[in-house]
Amino acid sequence: MAKVDWAPEAEDCLRDIHDFVAETSPESALKLVQSLIQRSFILREFPELGYRLRERPHEHIRVIVFGQYRMPYRLKASGDIDIIGVFHGRMDMERLLRKL
Repeated sequence: MAKVDWAPEAEDCLRDIHDFVAETSPESALKLVQSLIQRSFILREFPELGYRLRERPHEHIRVIVFGQYRMPYRLKASGDIDIIGVFHGRMDMERLLRKL
């Protein structure tokens, strides 16, 4: 079973999503963040579930979708997973990932 870790940038994304949604509904913000985290757990058993975004010799980036959100993750040679971000569907994910 793969190990799923969250990069600090992905944790920042979750915090930003929470804070934005909490402005109108703190309860919904908490549920959303919990659901996004829960969704990532499916990668433990199905590490190649998402669609392929990038594939280079030492970097395999895939994306899983949850509602309006996309979660890019790095599939490491060990089989473990690093969640590298969480982005709303309207955001330019490719542009934001260039910074990582």
